[in-house]
Amino acid sequence: MIISPIGSVLSPLAATLLVAKAGLVMKEGAVSALAEVAQAVRSVADQLPSQEIVVAESCLRECQTAVVAATEGSWSDEPVQIVAMLASTNDRLDELRLLLAELTKRLHDFADRLASDGSPTGRPAPDSAAAPAQRPFPVDRGWGQRARARLPVRPGGKGPTTGVYVDEDGIEHTVRSGAQEDGLDEELKRFMVEASLVPTKYTNLETSKHVEVMVAYRMRLSGTDRAELAINNRIDRMKYGCRRLLPGVLAPGQMLVIHDDDGTHIFKGKDTSQG
Repeated sequence: MIISPIGSVLSPLAATLLVAKAGLVMKEGAVSALAEVAQAVRSVADQLPSQEIVVAESCLRECQTAVVAATEGSWSDEPVQIVAMLASTNDRLDELRLLLAELTKRLHDFADRLASDGSPTGRPAPDSAAAPAQRPFPVDRGWGQRARARLPVRPGGKGPTTGVYVDEDGIEHTVRSGAQEDGLDEELKRFMVEASLVPTKYTNLETSKHVEVMVAYRMRLSGTDRAELAINNRIDRMKYGCRRLLPGVLAPGQMLVIHDDDGTHIFKGKDTSQG
């Protein structure tokens, strides 16, 4: 439903630009003809289906919310996979919306140059080295509380911490505190000592088994710029606990948003090599 309108719009655009090129070659001074071409380009730009993309994004978000509500408490992997796919699809639509917005602006700029001085190259082209639009994160502000609602309750506030985190691709991953089968907690423990985040005497630091720092360390290893984590506990405040260690475990420029019993917290990676 979205691709078809784009194709029907871009085909006339290609034909219009070919006619414009031929007209420029044969009638370089034909200002009126260029004005007509400029108007045709503007018309095509205005027909790009930007609003349809916005509507589709809204529908996907509503569908995602409905699936989460309908499967609350379910331990099946299928609902999680469906929600992740919906989030990923919405992310792709948002990228398309940004591309269409950029294309619309470029077409209008091109039309303005044609109409003003009769030459598509009469003015300097926009800076091609300009920074691209920042990629939006694939979940909305309500994701944290919805994710926490799906997590098991710790009886009497005791027992392992369970969490779920979502990466930049909208994929959700479940996590659990304690020793890890892949040995990540032991590797993290060595990293924190070698990076001088904790004194060397702390050879059996239990914090390395906490969900928060393990997710942060996986982000560092994979080069993930941002993730959001929901846990069924609160971030610990021990002397060498997660709250203190997270900025050092994360690489500079990385950000981890954590939703816990106390609310939402944002941790950003810092360069600790200078002490």
